[in-house]
Amino acid sequence: MRLPCFRLERHGWSPEDLVMLLEERQNKTIVVAVTPQAQAQGARVGMTASEARALVPELRGELVNDPADEAADLLSLAQAFTRLSPAVRPIGQDALAVELTGVPLKGGESGVLREALRLARSLGHVAVAVVSDEPLGGLALCSFGEADRVVPVGGLAEALAPLPIDALAPSPRLRERLTLLGLRRVGGLAALDAASVAGRFGEEGLRMHTLAQGRAPVDPPAPPPLAERVSARVSLPSPVESVEALLFALKPLCVRLGARLAALDLATARLQLHLELEDHPPLSLVARFGQPRRDPDDLLALLRRRLETLRLDAPATAIHLDALEVNKHTGQQRGLLDPHTVGGEPLGDLLARLTDALGEHAVFRPALQADHAPERAWCARPFHDRPRPEPPPPPGPSRPTLLWREPRPLVVRRNPEGRILSVQLESNAVVVNAAIGPERLCGGWWSPEPFDRDYHRVELADGRALWIFEDRVTGEFFAHGAWD
Repeated sequence: MRLPCFRLERHGWSPEDLVMLLEERQNKTIVVAVTPQAQAQGARVGMTASEARALVPELRGELVNDPADEAADLLSLAQAFTRLSPAVRPIGQDALAVELTGVPLKGGESGVLREALRLARSLGHVAVAVVSDEPLGGLALCSFGEADRVVPVGGLAEALAPLPIDALAPSPRLRERLTLLGLRRVGGLAALDAASVAGRFGEEGLRMHTLAQGRAPVDPPAPPPLAERVSARVSLPSPVESVEALLFALKPLCVRLGARLAALDLATARLQLHLELEDHPPLSLVARFGQPRRDPDDLLALLRRRLETLRLDAPATAIHLDALEVNKHTGQQRGLLDPHTVGGEPLGDLLARLTDALGEHAVFRPALQADHAPERAWCARPFHDRPRPEPPPPPGPSRPTLLWREPRPLVVRRNPEGRILSVQLESNAVVVNAAIGPERLCGGWWSPEPFDRDYHRVELADGRALWIFEDRVTGEFFAHGAWD
């Protein structure tokens, strides 16, 4: 199945728009995609931007920013077609191959063809499709021949024969050689002897010859991993300066994004809003859900909260909305009689809102990490980063429930045998009723901050329990934590 307008549709353009997609190549701006309306007026892929505008003065151009994003979007779209077959893979920049071998076909091959076209339209894409023995042959028919058809088994070579040789995607050099020999149709190449083709035109020519005879030139690659990013975009008809106007434009964008997520059976936990500003650098912000959502009203409500305090430095000219974190949609059902599901803000949503307001550094989940120094034996992780189940650690010395960020200097009085009698942390000395230790912790000899400490747990007469240590290098004592 070919999506002839995919590269432009993903930027928010429709087939009726006069638009071309551009790439910078060797100091030239080259047309790499055009809408059908622009093509009808003379614009062609391969022209320079100035040549295309000379033919169509009203033609608008948009540069390809990141080809990797295009590939990711095509992979994301492939996920939607796995309802037809578990094996779906991209071909090139604007086509998908859906493997039907061994798949139960409701309505036969014609029924699957109609369903694929219907599904593409429901996702907002123009599509043409062919059912054939070989996907590259089907792509050639989609691009140069009669599309939306089922080619009978064994009939691919006959269907390809009248197509121009360009349908087999030759390199410019090979196209020139074939033209000089009078080979302008696929059927003419298919009629040649394979050994002769290999000797004259090498590996590329043999690949084209194999395809021209209706056979697969190479084994198809394994389907790549599906994308984890879904996006929607709109160019504003006129620059927008107020948040209210932005929200008005965001509403249909949220509907589109929600529909794409639903078609892929996905939900998102994090949105990125990217605003292109007039004569200013673009502005990006991130908004989080406590748990994955895809309902357009939820998406819009989240963005509304995030935009409440936003002030634009310049009018916005385009909006990009990306679902950065997507997961399989598991659904959510509130309990009929559960009071915890009525009223109040779910903890996950509260934490997400606080993260957006205060920053990721301020809202986190503490987690253990391997380090002998107690103050470095933990790290901050995002609250939505769920820990993997791990076996419980082996039993060891207890650790305080409160660990101070910086050890606090301590005055210790000991008897001649070294037993700790009292400690003075702030003002007055407090008698020690019991002391457990020492526990020696040392390490980091290779780093700028090595340590060598003897730790003790001391029970004080006032009821407190402190975790203290003696620095074995300086002989100084410090309090490092306490049991609550």
